Amino acid sequence: MLQRVLGNIPFPLHLLLLFLAVVLRLPVFMEGYFQTDEALSGICAQKLIQGESLYSEIWYSGPPFMIWFYGLFTGLFGSYWLVFLRVFTILYVYYTAVFLGNWLAQYRPFDKYPLFPSVLLVVLCSSPWFSLELSPELLMLLPLMIVYRTLIDRSEKPSYSFQPYFLSGVLIMLAVTASYQFIIMFLSVIVLYLSLKRAAVDELTALLGGAGITLGITLMALYFGNSLFGFLDMALLYGLDLLRYEMFNSSFKSMQNSALAFFAVEAIFLIFAVLGFIRFRIKYFTSLLRIRRLEVGMIIWLVGGLTSIFFSVTQSQFHKWLIIAPPIAFYATKVFEIPRKKWMNTVLLIVAFIPAFYIYSEFWYQHFLIPQKNNQTTTGSRKSPIFNNQELQSYFRNKKTRKGIWIMEFQPEMYLALGQKCATKYVDYRIVYQKFHPLPYASTHLLISKVESDAEIFDEFNKNRPDYILDRNNLFPNIREMYPALFYDYKAESVGGYKVYHP
Repeated sequence: MLQRVLGNIPFPLHLLLLFLAVVLRLPVFMEGYFQTDEALSGICAQKLIQGESLYSEIWYSGPPFMIWFYGLFTGLFGSYWLVFLRVFTILYVYYTAVFLGNWLAQYRPFDKYPLFPSVLLVVLCSSPWFSLELSPELLMLLPLMIVYRTLIDRSEKPSYSFQPYFLSGVLIMLAVTASYQFIIMFLSVIVLYLSLKRAAVDELTALLGGAGITLGITLMALYFGNSLFGFLDMALLYGLDLLRYEMFNSSFKSMQNSALAFFAVEAIFLIFAVLGFIRFRIKYFTSLLRIRRLEVGMIIWLVGGLTSIFFSVTQSQFHKWLIIAPPIAFYATKVFEIPRKKWMNTVLLIVAFIPAFYIYSEFWYQHFLIPQKNNQTTTGSRKSPIFNNQELQSYFRNKKTRKGIWIMEFQPEMYLALGQKCATKYVDYRIVYQKFHPLPYASTHLLISKVESDAEIFDEFNKNRPDYILDRNNLFPNIREMYPALFYDYKAESVGGYKVYHP
């Protein structure tokens, strides 16, 4: 299989793809580079490896696969897990691009620049510099490609084995257990199958059977890990609460911001993709049948991906747009086949990469030439992932904590930046914000999911009382007022824009 994937790609292209993946992802190895979702998954994984149960003893609002995957790195590499994870991500992006190139080489949809989609995929998956985490969308690109490739290949010939359909079901459900965003992509796989060939009961049964078995194994793992009921509450019912209260408020605004960031960085590639799409439509009936099948798959992927982004009920960040990177790379390449003078293609190639190069150079300019004052430094409307709150770092540099600290806002990257563990089970502060009735926002609406009771909050703080509590929004006094027996001796210090409470 490896030889089949790697063999159709020229060796110089292998070197180029690997070089691009390394160079474009160099910022992650700079001191102070911490991503929010990456940090949250890592902190939860560390607690999981220490024997705590996901959801019941580790609050987390998403499906479990990413925590389990991160757990492999925290379990194998200990305190160096983040370095090895980022090295893995570089190699993974490289291999995913090679797989796409091999897949398209099989169908030969382009007369010019047939290897350009692989290069473009690396750029799309490795830029901008402020969104380089190993997200579910990035991790599941390769499984999704395998599923689409399998169904498109199988539509051209009779099936004598149902194993490929079964494995496709396994892979697509694995993606769903990584991010609910892939539920729409699961439906897109069904639409793809029905669009390419006449439905066969045995093939559909194999596909759905693989998905069902994967889901069943996941639920069994959660049950035996004492996490099933917590999963139903935090990862399902809480998601419905977000859909009810946040979809067209902060989450919708967040999606708008991420869309604007995506368009700013990838605008030229998007324009190319639109023009390439039109070119495919014009040439549709004159194309080979096998190319038409491939292009139908890309349309379905693109529509499914955009729909899933819109219905995302969590923070809609830039990395969620990675789900449509393969169809963008596919359609953008087609624009180079529009008749024009040869020198114009060279100009277009140079112009296309200007936004990505500009954003990339911005990192080096900021990192070496502009001193950052704190971890909330922004460029435009986005927060920089570079943590530079020197005052907080100096304060905690020699602090030896017994239980750890607790940060009263959704900034999990601060635990990594300060070298401290999260003392309580309340790791994902987004849930705290909704489920703690002593906090102002939680008392304004009713939830379908379970609200944390006074007794449960008291028991958790009594068992895992933080050595330090960081509060920037003046919320801790609400907690202290509710539980004076636990926090009567906590005094406040002002450090780096935060109130730091400790005994």
